[in-house]
Amino acid sequence: MALDISFFIDEKHYEVKGSPQKLSTLLQLAGKSVEDTVLVSEDGVEYVDPDKLIEVVKDSRFKTRKRDNSSKPVEKRLRYKVNGEQNTTVKNPLSLRHILNNAGAGAGINVNDLDSYYLENTVDGRKYENLDSLVTIADGDNFLAIHAGSTPVA
Repeated sequence: MALDISFFIDEKHYEVKGSPQKLSTLLQLAGKSVEDTVLVSEDGVEYVDPDKLIEVVKDSRFKTRKRDNSSKPVEKRLRYKVNGEQNTTVKNPLSLRHILNNAGAGAGINVNDLDSYYLENTVDGRKYENLDSLVTIADGDNFLAIHAGSTPVA
């Protein structure tokens, strides 16, 4: 049977059965949120990954500090349609090639013949013909992928 290991977070006493322990478990004991808190060991090692296993030895001392979330990019999901087919992205801008491939057969696009399509934004009228062109997407944009190549005849 594992003995309780006594340790401290922000000078408050805690005990756990066994070591190592996940960061999320230690922060939960201290009543802290893993999204907002970093655990710092006595020797200055910072633990941020909630699943990180941390060796806890008798009388270990940790401090907490508020996590700096200001440098994290905010990923906003942008919704757009191609030929009525709903798509989403967090990347912006996207290449015309990426947009056509992503929309694919659901939008009536032959992904094996992308060179024969151009894209038109029905909101502002912009047209994109080069597959490597970058298309800036605004949430709610609506595009038409127009086939400009030859059509097979039966």
